[in-house]
Amino acid sequence: MAESRVLYREFKALKRREGELFDNLTMCSEDLGVWRFELRSHHFDPGAIGTRELKNDLKKLNNRHNVDHILVECSFRLNGSAPFPTCPPLIRVVRPRMKWYTGHVTSGGSFCTEMLVNTKGLNGWRSNYRIEAVIQALVISAVHCPAIVISTPYNGRQVSGPLRVDLSCEYTDNVLREYSEYEAVSAFTRAEAHHRRQGW
Repeated sequence: MAESRVLYREFKALKRREGELFDNLTMCSEDLGVWRFELRSHHFDPGAIGTRELKNDLKKLNNRHNVDHILVECSFRLNGSAPFPTCPPLIRVVRPRMKWYTGHVTSGGSFCTEMLVNTKGLNGWRSNYRIEAVIQALVISAVHCPAIVISTPYNGRQVSGPLRVDLSCEYTDNVLREYSEYEAVSAFTRAEAHHRRQGW
């Protein structure tokens, strides 16, 4: 199958960046459709506004729960009606729970940027994007976000900004409770619809 060959080629290219861009890249399904990897504080730009706070969050998370990373999943099975690379993957945090609307992560854990949506716009998904470049862009943008007040259709006014771990459990009862695929897809769908109306 052509999609499997493309995914295998992308996985091999990404595997070469292991240790530099992320840690512990694994394939979680026989059909090559789900990958997971770990992001630690040293994978984020040390000169970015948000990296210092995120680094402190991950240090506290490790001290309290013996977890020093963000587990991320890249799924090519949930990306729409057409196969990859026609449609983008769904990229989501699995755990820990993040503060809502920080680092372009939705309340359900999915990353939501125009790059991951078929908007047909200048910054939308393109079938020639390499997953390596997409992940690198997400890691950069996660900590290079200005803190601003946003208005959301479901949760009112919220503060968005650089990626933060929800250590105070403001949005959850357990910071290590994994986001489900359902939460990620639902939140991504809501965020995408909002952006299509309001712009990116």
